[in-house]
Amino acid sequence: MLVRLLLTKATEANRTAACRAVVVHALDSEAKAFWERFGFHPFTAGAEERDLFMLTSEIEATLSRLLA
Repeated sequence: MLVRLLLTKATEANRTAACRAVVVHALDSEAKAFWERFGFHPFTAGAEERDLFMLTSEIEATLSRLLA
């Protein structure tokens, strides 16, 4: 539910501020897997990379999956 709220707020912010992406920093590998499950991508292809992003253009599809 919190991820859905985060993405909804990001969509609202994008309408007024033209945001490009939502960025998160996973605290550990379990948190990274959690965010990746929702469609977040690492900035680089390293296994240790914990900075993840989701483009605002991908948010609608993710929200549709969360609401289904």
